[in-house]
Amino acid sequence: MRTVTETLKKIPLSSWLIGFLVLLIYEALDAALNDILQILFRSQSGTPNWVWLLAGLSVLVNIVFPLSVTFWLLSSMKQTRSWHGDFQQLLIETLRVWGKILLYSLFFVFPGVWKWLSTLFVPYVVLFSKRYQEGEADAIRESAQIFKRVWLSTIFVILIFSVALPIYLGISFDQYRQIWIHPFAALGIGLIDYISLVFSLFLLFNFFKKASREVHHELIF
Repeated sequence: MRTVTETLKKIPLSSWLIGFLVLLIYEALDAALNDILQILFRSQSGTPNWVWLLAGLSVLVNIVFPLSVTFWLLSSMKQTRSWHGDFQQLLIETLRVWGKILLYSLFFVFPGVWKWLSTLFVPYVVLFSKRYQEGEADAIRESAQIFKRVWLSTIFVILIFSVALPIYLGISFDQYRQIWIHPFAALGIGLIDYISLVFSLFLLFNFFKKASREVHHELIF
């Protein structure tokens, strides 16, 4: 926990605030799209053909916004932030990850879940691995190698911050996420989501650093 706290202190306050603002925009937009989709699918007059455009927009929002917040927070620890280079590469690798997960999930659920867990370190490889930056490493394979060294700690963090806490918040407070109806409650829930995201991101970051040092891989900050 001490190493996580020390890592968090390196990020400027402005980066924290921008990250939180983007997360709030994402949650408000996602809640609005979900409400509209539910109304359209339950319509007695039938579901319009263009509803799939909204569904596609919802998927796009759920890819781009979380990825942007992740990139923004992690890249805050680097001397330079490159939207054209690093973010573009991270988006490409994320699409590759989704393809791999879907392929593994076609047969059984467990292989798909395990593949997802093994790719959790892809953003860290893309942003901080010197071998990847020099074209000497594949992000998905590198992530899998890191995961093998810290798999138990990684699963523990994911169970708390990506499974248990979201399920609890979803069951107890999902109806309060509409910021235009419950502004203060939505802000509070958004703050909890943000803190949860931050701790999971930087706990995994410290696992990544530890495992990389064990195999003598140089990192770039």
